[in-house]
Amino acid sequence: MVIVSHLGPVAGAYGGKDFGTQWSSEQSFGGIAVSGFLFISGFLISRSWNAIQKPGRFLWHRFLRIFPGFWLILIVTAAVFAPLVQILVGRDPQPFISSDSDSAIGYVYNNLLLLVRQETIAGTSYDASHLVREFGTFAWNGSLWTLPFEFGMYCVILVFGMLRLLEKRQILITSLVVVVFFSSLQGLGIASLWNMWSGVQDYRILLVVTPFMCGMLVYLYRDKFEVHGNWAAASTVIAILTYLNGGWLVIGQYFFYYAILWFVLKSGILTSWGTSRDLSYGIYLVGWPMTLLLSAAGLHNYGDIPFLVAVLCAAHVYALVSWTLVEKPAMRLKGLRPKA
Repeated sequence: MVIVSHLGPVAGAYGGKDFGTQWSSEQSFGGIAVSGFLFISGFLISRSWNAIQKPGRFLWHRFLRIFPGFWLILIVTAAVFAPLVQILVGRDPQPFISSDSDSAIGYVYNNLLLLVRQETIAGTSYDASHLVREFGTFAWNGSLWTLPFEFGMYCVILVFGMLRLLEKRQILITSLVVVVFFSSLQGLGIASLWNMWSGVQDYRILLVVTPFMCGMLVYLYRDKFEVHGNWAAASTVIAILTYLNGGWLVIGQYFFYYAILWFVLKSGILTSWGTSRDLSYGIYLVGWPMTLLLSAAGLHNYGDIPFLVAVLCAAHVYALVSWTLVEKPAMRLKGLRPKA
């Protein structure tokens, strides 16, 4: 869904807009996908802490899942995608190697710690890119913004766990109520209230924290929480109506989380798909730069649907390589216990 959505701003599909924003002013399809992922992540990472309950081991597991795949896409973007795009658009790829500022090496080095401090590589943006023509800017991977927020939420679970707050439901409920309150204010357009806290003016913070904490709460009440098909169907209808008519951020997203919970628990997808190889992370990481590469190759000229199919297929190939050569071997190090 993220790749489908980004095809608009990155390659000019759907009139250059994120898919879904043609019907909703609150969220794109990619944004919906990210919030759904964060909801599930809040549940699963809470379970991970509950199973480990050792800060160092917990962080080590989270590091292994996030950083190796992230470092790989940085290297591949700088060493493969960037020069290939230059060649495809008839430019000399040499400047991106010898540049004194925003170099290819700098792209990897400056972004190593998840915080994307360098979005471009000197000399490798191309004027024909829809990003440049429409928005006057260029980024090699606009999807990476979610990763530091996600890892930040892992740290929140770590702190909650160390303080034993994950065992106290009332504290988590109170925290979530506060988050939902401010999220609703933001969804209603009263975001100016956030100006009194200079550190949290980024509107994306609430878009990340809200679904993640909902997932945490569901995990905490996992022994009491039940899902029913009729309620899930009704929740889906409400989510769709609020998405199309307004109220998604204030009401609709919570019904969407219930529908997702029913789907993952009742469909059996968690036990039948992605158990031997998890390609989701690699697909997410490569979607944006792969779209740029295939757009530079001219595949977008064959129509939105063929172009989308090409991007998705290429992204799956990359994800399989990433999982096989980097992510899976890294995950095997989970039990590593070096001597003091």
